Amino acid sequence: MPEPSRHHDALDRAASSEALERWRLPLMLLVGVLLYGGARFEDTRPYEAIVIALGFPVLAAFRGAQPLCSGHPMVRTAAILTTSLLGVCAELLLVPRFFPWWRIGGTTALLLTLTLLLAGVMASAVEGLGVRHGMRSRFGAWAGMVVALALYLSKHPLGPHQDPFGSVVAAGVLSVFTGGGLGLLCGMLSTRLLRRDGGTGGVKAA
Repeated sequence: MPEPSRHHDALDRAASSEALERWRLPLMLLVGVLLYGGARFEDTRPYEAIVIALGFPVLAAFRGAQPLCSGHPMVRTAAILTTSLLGVCAELLLVPRFFPWWRIGGTTALLLTLTLLLAGVMASAVEGLGVRHGMRSRFGAWAGMVVALALYLSKHPLGPHQDPFGSVVAAGVLSVFTGGGLGLLCGMLSTRLLRRDGGTGGVKAA
């Protein structure tokens, strides 16, 4: 009896997408107002930089995986696992750059970096797997942004006289074009390979 289950999954994805679209514009406006307002005051710029640097990886990873979390159980599990790895590794690498009392050893940092890179590759693979089961996303691109931002900021600590807000915004722009672009290409490649391997019959419109 696969048809009722498939129909139910499609309804769940449609309802989830509709809810996301309904809240997307108000959230974007709110974020824009907060960014503009915080950037206007020198005293709030360092705190806003921390919020952006630590909040973006979690939100981006969740946004990339969201279209994949209401469909095939295997894809959903893989998306949740990959999102968790992205968020945890990115946060553990970024926190010491803003809070000096939080220290991690060189070996731990290396393991976190390798795991983060692996999670980025996994995201592209999960994106292709989702297309094979009828779920389209840009998980690879979102994950690439997370990886690029975390690696750049973790390898370039802020100087004592450096504007943290400007540095974080610059790193964010860089991560969108470099990490996002590379992740987009990897996701497209993964989609092509898995679609070719599984044939076109298993791919349904999302």
